[in-house]
Amino acid sequence: MSGLVLCDRRMIVFNFLPSKTLHPSRYADYGVSRDVAGLDAVPAVSAAWHRRWSRSILQHEGLLDAPVTDLDTAGLPVAVLPYERLAMLARRLGVVLCGPRLRQAISGDAVRALQAALGEDALGWIKRGRVLHAGLAGPMFQDAAEALRTVSVAGHAALYAAFHDATPRMGRRVLLKLPRLSRERSSGKSPHPPAGTSQPAGVAPPSCEAAPQRAATSRAAPPPPESDASESWRDSGWDSGSSAIHEEVTAALDGETAMALALALLDEPAMGGRDGISAR
Repeated sequence: MSGLVLCDRRMIVFNFLPSKTLHPSRYADYGVSRDVAGLDAVPAVSAAWHRRWSRSILQHEGLLDAPVTDLDTAGLPVAVLPYERLAMLARRLGVVLCGPRLRQAISGDAVRALQAALGEDALGWIKRGRVLHAGLAGPMFQDAAEALRTVSVAGHAALYAAFHDATPRMGRRVLLKLPRLSRERSSGKSPHPPAGTSQPAGVAPPSCEAAPQRAATSRAAPPPPESDASESWRDSGWDSGSSAIHEEVTAALDGETAMALALALLDEPAMGGRDGISAR
């Protein structure tokens, strides 16, 4: 059991307000302003804009009438993580997968540089990670910057692998929260907020009860068949500088193994368990 309920704020945001967790690398694709963080300081205006952006995003993705309602769906505790917590999980996944290379750093300066780049708790995960996964062998990182880049790619590649076989209503929503991949296939559309949304002030924010009703009563076209919708993200890859580690992770982890690793990390007491990492 996920411990979630449909009216949980995490489920509402995941299903109906994807603009709140949209990765910055995808802002331009959906007409989301890079000043969105500033808008959040003005709740009334922010709520109205997020409703419009989110509706546009969901409509473009064929998800307007396709919320995730099965609370026992595999990976749901990971899928609904708030943006910052999902990034934290990706970082920890990357540290575990790159553990063999990170453990080659033996000098005090190198260890301190890694800790500064990867976080105060990085050393603990480097040591404990081998219990969860043997990691991927490779040469010692040249510097902390290279380690940080590789760890980030490895962790996000693991999340892509974990949701590789998810249904589009789950997989597409998770994809929106992750960094854009350079070879990610696209329909070529460049969605933007619907016309007439330039003056959102005064519009009430969505309520827990109203959000599902709005989606259920919309007149948008039904989502495309799931096998077709998923093809826009299954064949994606990272840029040339990061493709090697991405390919290593993809070869080493099938979807089931990647999901099991993500859930195992989520359950680790050091991460606060599923409740701790999921807390806002």
